[in-house]
Amino acid sequence: MNFKNIKLILGREYYTRVTSKSFIWGTILTPIGIGLLIYISTLIMSHTGDEVLKIAVLDKNQSLSSYIESSKSFDFKFSDLPLDSLKKQTEAGDFDGVLLIPELDSIQSSDIQALYYSEKQLGLEMSESLKNRISKGFRKYKMNAFHVEQKTLKLLETNVELNPEPLLEGGKDRSSFTNMVAAVIGGIMGFAMYMVVFIYGMMIMRSVMEEKTSRIVEVIMSSVKPIDLMVGKILGVGAVGLTQLAFWMVLIPLILFGVSLTLGDMEMMTNPGVSDEMMKAAENMGTSGKIGQIIQEVTSLNWWLILPLFIFYFLGGFFLY
Repeated sequence: MNFKNIKLILGREYYTRVTSKSFIWGTILTPIGIGLLIYISTLIMSHTGDEVLKIAVLDKNQSLSSYIESSKSFDFKFSDLPLDSLKKQTEAGDFDGVLLIPELDSIQSSDIQALYYSEKQLGLEMSESLKNRISKGFRKYKMNAFHVEQKTLKLLETNVELNPEPLLEGGKDRSSFTNMVAAVIGGIMGFAMYMVVFIYGMMIMRSVMEEKTSRIVEVIMSSVKPIDLMVGKILGVGAVGLTQLAFWMVLIPLILFGVSLTLGDMEMMTNPGVSDEMMKAAENMGTSGKIGQIIQEVTSLNWWLILPLFIFYFLGGFFLY
């Protein structure tokens, strides 16, 4: 092999691809696209809507009116009218739907089949929220029937955290987030490695096909050997892949951090009261401490070993492909 020719081909492949518009836009837009996807998905999942459903409740037990409470999404109106009358009122627009709660066979019944009559189909989130409201109402009703206080029930709940400790003194301190952080980082790196190997492996094949179709390869073959041409292409495209991964490893964390800050600021601006409550709850639950532990775990990883191994496995997979 002629290393001078390989170096020339490598430099040409690297320079032409790195300076191409597709590489520049792909390197910039991919992290932005990931950030927008997470941002929009979070907004959609957190959006509960401003619509309040007015629901007529027909309770066959005649005892749940003080336990099923209205919320910002549901306005429950308990009624003693027959089901057909409530359906007619719903058709007339007085209600958005009719909720029929069947009579319990026994106070110990655990499975209840409630019926909801409406012309409009409930969305998945609204349906789950309605089921949770009914479930909590039955829970309070049963607690009152069995004379169980909420404080007593809370005392029965016990949260257990398993903190790993080093076997020998002076060993590395670990937390309950060690395995989670390692699994997440390994998954992200593995996925990025797979995508880049696949895309740039296909890029080599496309390049060879284009040169054969345009007959440029016949001109090139008059100056260099086939093995030099192939090795130069593989090394050049592999260097392009490593360059793109290096940019993504810097841009993606920055964009995700900005998305998290934006979502937090929007939550505080749109609903400051709820945000204050959430912040107090987070402080009581030690959420800030958990975030600090996760950041500490990420920074305490042996990146001087992870990054060289990542490059090694990427190149191994790329050359094998």
